[in-house]
Order: sequence, then C-alpha cells, then structure tokens
Amino acid sequence: MTSKPTTASLIFDQPARYQIRVLGRISELWSGRLEGMSINKDTGNENPAICALEGELLDQAALLGVINWLYELHLPILSVECLSYPFVSHKNK
Repeated sequence: MTSKPTTASLIFDQPARYQIRVLGRISELWSGRLEGMSINKDTGNENPAICALEGELLDQAALLGVINWLYELHLPILSVECLSYPFVSHKNK
C-alpha cells in the first residue's frame, strides 16, 4: 500500500493560536500564568461553569505548560483546539 506524498507538515516549535475549554471558573488575574491567554467565561447557565481560554502561544511546549498548570488546579479539560498553525510546504516530487 502506498501513501500520497505529503504537501505540508505541521511545525510544533512555532507560534500558533489555541482555544482550551475547561470545566470550572478561572479568575482573569491568572492570565499571566496562562501565557497571556484571554479568559472567556461562557455566558450560558451551565453548572458548573465552563471557561474558554484563547490566545497565541509560542510553541507546543508553552501549550503543555498551560495544560499542566490547569491540571495542577484540578480543572477538567474539555477540549483543546488549534485555531491557526504554521505549516512548512514540501514540493511533491
């Protein structure tokens, strides 16, 4: 079985924009610990509350730092989404 040639590869050591949704409340005072990500509280009446963190991180190591910090706070992570990411193009041969 042959695979199609790859035309692009994701670069994990470059800046990208992420959204992380967690179960619980996070004070906006913690933005500095979250690599500057904005903290958006969902406006719905969910109980418990859901917060969405969004922002550009330097690389996936910074993303892991944020995820580890959320883990230390015992906040369940509902989702992690990469909203924009860098690619490197490869020419098909």
